Amino acid sequence: MNASQPLVLAVVLASLACGSAMHFDEQEWILRYRETEDVLEVLVVSHGVHATGSTPEAVRAAVEEIEALAAGSRKVVVDEDWLFGVIDLDDEDDVDEEDPLARDWNYWISHVAVVRAGVAPDSVDGPALFQLFSVGQVTQLVALLDRSIDRAILEEGRESLSQTLGAELAEAWIAHVSADEPWLDFREGRLSFEGPMTPRTAANALHELLDAAAESTETAEILRDLSAALAEVRLGDDSVRLETVDLRHAGISLRFRERESEGDRGGHREIPTDMLAKGVPMTSRETLLALVDAIRR
Repeated sequence: MNASQPLVLAVVLASLACGSAMHFDEQEWILRYRETEDVLEVLVVSHGVHATGSTPEAVRAAVEEIEALAAGSRKVVVDEDWLFGVIDLDDEDDVDEEDPLARDWNYWISHVAVVRAGVAPDSVDGPALFQLFSVGQVTQLVALLDRSIDRAILEEGRESLSQTLGAELAEAWIAHVSADEPWLDFREGRLSFEGPMTPRTAANALHELLDAAAESTETAEILRDLSAALAEVRLGDDSVRLETVDLRHAGISLRFRERESEGDRGGHREIPTDMLAKGVPMTSRETLLALVDAIRR
């Protein structure tokens, strides 16, 4: 475990991950909160979708996956370097009904729906695949994330945490969990995180982020997008607080670019729209841009 890694996402999404026959050149996530319905709108646009291989079997598998996603499958393909490849919200094989947290996650996942999906012409090689998700019961989601952080810390254990964070901060994290203090809060459209932190650990995390940004343009762009979503960063002597912008009035936009070495793309195959079944929902590029603009604003 590394203190700068996305612990929450690792806890929640790892069990939902599976492989994918398709990938993308660039992907954009746009999030907007609708307070009256307690719903988070999440628009995922994958630009330049293509097969991960060049054989006829690989291309056919990619075409079938794109068709299923465009038809409303509750799957989303993500960059394996950032998350876990494919998140399949319909996969219930690994749900432990004896685990209250797992049951609650499974219940919440049932409130995630695909509102609209389809394919549109793109400005780069391959079409764009778009998926608009309605993520219901956001307040419950935040509570589940909070419980998942607690569990991850307890399962990591004092010894392992001490090796990563140092003994002082490890004890502070465990004490925070034992006192049933929240890590996350969501009110008036703003998501905040607050917890124990030492200046040394904060400085080390910042150094790691700066090193990662210097090594990768893609990482630098992601960090730029994440920083734009923050309205407040407050570091005290023994704690840190992060707060997002008001998601009711400003959509958060994140971009991911496929990471690959020079020449890797030669083993991929673009998927032109005429390879997709006639029943696949198709829309114009102008309509897709209007949808993006509507969520972002």
